[in-house]
This record gives sequence, structure tokens and C-alpha cells, in this order.
Amino acid sequence: MDYTVRTTTEDDWAAYRATRLEMLADSPSAFGTTLAEALVQDEAFWRRRASGATSFTVVAIAEDGRWLGSMSGVVDLERATPVPLLVAVYVTPDVRGSGVADDLLEAVEAWAAERGEALFLDVHDANARAMRFYARHGYERTGHAYPHPRDPGLEVEMRRMLV
Repeated sequence: MDYTVRTTTEDDWAAYRATRLEMLADSPSAFGTTLAEALVQDEAFWRRRASGATSFTVVAIAEDGRWLGSMSGVVDLERATPVPLLVAVYVTPDVRGSGVADDLLEAVEAWAAERGEALFLDVHDANARAMRFYARHGYERTGHAYPHPRDPGLEVEMRRMLV
């Protein structure tokens, strides 16, 4: 399967919105936003998100233009020392396990390496597949966890040192 990985731009807003709605419908416990919350957002909101004004987002796009997945990085400013954080990880179900996630993660890690020594993420403790994926890429549990805001279980913090 041939695809391109690139950053999103404001002009991608409609495809970005469609992918975000797909991910929220497919895996509601994996994200901090609900589908209902996303559905009420206006075009200006989606343009801002796709533009990279609030995050670094990469997308894998098939030769036919279909979006296969996306990942984002943000700088977590709520910590005493701001750190890069991996968020909004999604690959469409029919291409999971194909390497798309590996390529998207590589792009976010390159962005994060310019902003800190490590990349952090939070993953639901019931998402064994995601935890295996991250472990395969060198991520380790930090020992920090917190209750998921909407579902039973915990959000587990993982980290990979980049330097």
C-alpha cells in the first residue's frame, strides 16, 4: 500500500474533521473529546485545528486521497516543565497493522525531539494493542496513572526518551 505522510494545513480542515469524527466514533474512550462535542464545532474551529496553530498533526494519505490515519503532538504546558505529548492517535481499522502507525509515530517523534528529551503519552489501560505498539517503540510506563474521565479504568502515562 502506497501512502504519503505529511503535516496538515488549514486547507485540510474538512478531511481533518471527517477523520476526527471517525476516530471519536470508533474509539470513544481513547480521546479526551466526545463525538457529541466535536459535532457542534464550526468550520473556524476545524480550520484552526488543521492549521497546526494548537498542535503538530501528521496524516497518512493513500494515493487515492483517503486519509488512513493521523497523530498529533502538543506541548503540555500544564507540567512544571513543559514536555511534548503524543495525542489523537488513530489509524483506520482496515489498515491497522500495516505500518501506517509506525510512520506517523516516527514523524511526531522527530517533531518532539526538537522540543524535549522525551515524548509522553497517556493510554487507556484496557487498550492492550496500543500499549504493545508503544512498548515495541521503546515507550515505558512512568508509574503515573489517573482515572479515565468517562470510562472505568485508568489512563496510563508512558514515555520514550528521544535523546
